Amino acid sequence: MAEAVREYREAVRLSPNDYRYWGELGRALEAQGDSAGAEQALRRAVELAPSYSYPRWYLGNLLLREGKQEEAFQELARAAAADGQLQSQVFNLAWQFFEGNVNEITRVACPSPAVRAEFALYLAGLKKFDEALRIWGTLSRADYRSLSSAGDRLKQTLIESKQFRVALKVLSDTEPADIALPVAEQFTNGGFENPLVHASVNSFDWSIGSGTQVQVGVDAVAHSGHNSLRIIFKVPNKLDVIPVSQTVVVEPNMRYHFECYARTEALNTGSAPVLIVSDATDNNVLVSSAPLPTGTNDWQKMSFDFTTKPRSDGVTLTLVRPPCSVGAICPILGTAWYDDFKLQRAGGSVGAR
Repeated sequence: MAEAVREYREAVRLSPNDYRYWGELGRALEAQGDSAGAEQALRRAVELAPSYSYPRWYLGNLLLREGKQEEAFQELARAAAADGQLQSQVFNLAWQFFEGNVNEITRVACPSPAVRAEFALYLAGLKKFDEALRIWGTLSRADYRSLSSAGDRLKQTLIESKQFRVALKVLSDTEPADIALPVAEQFTNGGFENPLVHASVNSFDWSIGSGTQVQVGVDAVAHSGHNSLRIIFKVPNKLDVIPVSQTVVVEPNMRYHFECYARTEALNTGSAPVLIVSDATDNNVLVSSAPLPTGTNDWQKMSFDFTTKPRSDGVTLTLVRPPCSVGAICPILGTAWYDDFKLQRAGGSVGAR
């Protein structure tokens, strides 16, 4: 190591303005046990390249090992600001150093709203959902708007972790004030009066696919209002899943009443579609409707009650076909319309007095 130190000293003598040699000299001096000399060399590297990430990264780590935590995390935060890929490593260091003390980590390692938003995402990844929402809640309304990309990533992480109510809160924070937002315990656009949006834009809206065999879209034939959802079936052989679904935020352990209206025209099949409500956490079916009537039928009410699970705050409504009684080849032809999807509590929570 002494030979390496000599070589780097000669390198900085010959090229005194090259930050790389000062950085390598600092690392070599620390390895030799000369922390003071290492700190001096690394500070010189930072002076020569103040906008570069790694001189500050190495200096911050050295200062942390020396017990100078305040200045250490200032340098580490600046390193992460120069190179976003270092941010999670800064959080890892802070998490270990402060033994998971979220308040201390926020104080020393989150100098800006943008970094606090990233820290909320980091906490969500650790399944610290309450803490993630608390840190997210320290941002201002203007921060939510300017950091919508971080909010989208946080929302998606929460949805993937089955934290639907918290995800809805984050979605509501980041959307413009003039946008109609999803509401807990209600279907979004349940009467199809608004244009359909892509599911990635709003995770609590209709997720709808359309193709040549199953054509799905908004139609002017309505039970009430002006529009409904029309599905044209042109399936000559087999169809298991119909690409229509929506996830709704609900209260755990609560009884709900669901209803919608449906009509058909020349619907011909050995297995008519049914609506199912599944627990959004484990995808287990909670309840299913009666099948659509075949043939041509005017608007008919479809309704059922169901109870949510004690630890789940989301359900998903899906349109599916039961197994066909006539064999593997099971055509479905004709048209169906759905309208006025509604959800309401059917009394208090289960077990409540």
